[in-house]
Amino acid sequence: MQALAMVSYKGKVFWPPIVKFRSTCHIDITYFPFDDQLCHMKFGSWAYDGFQVDVFNRSNPIDLSNFVSNGEWDLLSVKAERHVVKYPCCPEPFPDVTFSIHLRRRTLYYMYNVIVPCIMLSVLTLLVFWMSPDSGEKVTLGLTVLLAFSVFMLLIAENMPATSSFVPLIGIYLTTIMALTSMSVILAVVVSNISNSGHREKALPPFIRAVVILLSKVCCIKLRFVNRAVCDGQIIQCASKRNSQMFYKGNSNNISHDSGCGLIDFENGEPNNGRNLERANKRRDDRGENRELNELLCKVHEMMCRENDRDKNDYLCKQWQEVGIVVDRCMFWIFVLGTSMSTIYLLVIMPMTKPDKTS
Repeated sequence: MQALAMVSYKGKVFWPPIVKFRSTCHIDITYFPFDDQLCHMKFGSWAYDGFQVDVFNRSNPIDLSNFVSNGEWDLLSVKAERHVVKYPCCPEPFPDVTFSIHLRRRTLYYMYNVIVPCIMLSVLTLLVFWMSPDSGEKVTLGLTVLLAFSVFMLLIAENMPATSSFVPLIGIYLTTIMALTSMSVILAVVVSNISNSGHREKALPPFIRAVVILLSKVCCIKLRFVNRAVCDGQIIQCASKRNSQMFYKGNSNNISHDSGCGLIDFENGEPNNGRNLERANKRRDDRGENRELNELLCKVHEMMCRENDRDKNDYLCKQWQEVGIVVDRCMFWIFVLGTSMSTIYLLVIMPMTKPDKTS
C-alpha cells in the first residue's frame, strides 16, 4: 500500500509502509479440539546483507496493546528473537528477527456443540441393553445413534484442515464410540436371536446354563427359570388311547397311577339264573356307561398332555428370555466400562498430558 515517508531536518527518513501479512503455519491437529499451535514468523532481508540493512527487535516484550482478541484462538505468548546467519557463499552476516506466536484453541464451542452431544448419544447407546429382547426397537435405536455419530463426524471434518499427517483426538473418540455402537447393534441382534430360541423348542444346554448362572451372580440378577431344569406339576408320561395309563407328578412329588380308563369287570358266580341274567343286563348297562366314561377320561388325558406340552414350551421360552436378559445386563456393564474409560482417557487424560509446545 502507498505510504508517505517522513524526513527530518537531520536527514533521517522514516518510512512506515502499510503492510498486511498473511502467513501459514504447520498445524498439528493431534489434540484437536484441545490443541496448541506454535507459529513462527521470520523477518529479514534476503537481497541485502547486515552491513546494508540491519534488523533488530524494537521492543521486548512485544507490545500487544492493540491486539484484537479472537473468538476461536487464545494468544498465550509472543516472543521475538534476533538471529544472525552466515552462509558459505558470503562472509557478510544476514540478520533476522523471528517471532514465535503461541496460540491455544478455545474449546467452549466444541464442548457445547460436539463433545456434550456425543456423550449424550453414548448414554443412549447404553439404553439399548435395557430394552426388552422381544422389542424390535433395540436395533432401530442403535442404528439411529450410529447415524447421529456419522453426522458429527462430518461436522468435525468440515472444521479441520484436510491432512493425513495427523489423526485428531476427537476423531479417535468418535470412531471408538461408533465402534462400540456398532457392537451394541450386533449384540442386540444376537440377544434377540437368543431370546427367540425358546420358540423353536430348543432345550437350554448345560454349559449355557452354567455360564448364565455365573453371570447372574456377577450382575446381581435373581434367576427364576434357568436354575430349574423342569417345571413343577409336569406330566412325565402320556400314554396312548389304547393303553390309557397316566402318571402325574405334582408339587408334593406324589405319583398317581389311577386313570379311570382300566376298570375291571368280574362275576360273583351266584347260582340264580334269573338274578344272574338281571345282573348281566346291569353289567351291559354299566359297560356302556364305563365305555363313555373311559372315552371321556381319555379325552381329558389328551387335553392334559397337550397342556403339558404347552407349559413345557412356555417354560423353555421363559428360560431363553431370561438368558437374553442376563446377557443384556452383562453387556450393559461392559459397555459402561468401555465408554467411561474411552471418554476419560481420550477427552481428559490425553489433553492434560500433551507435550508443551514452548519447550
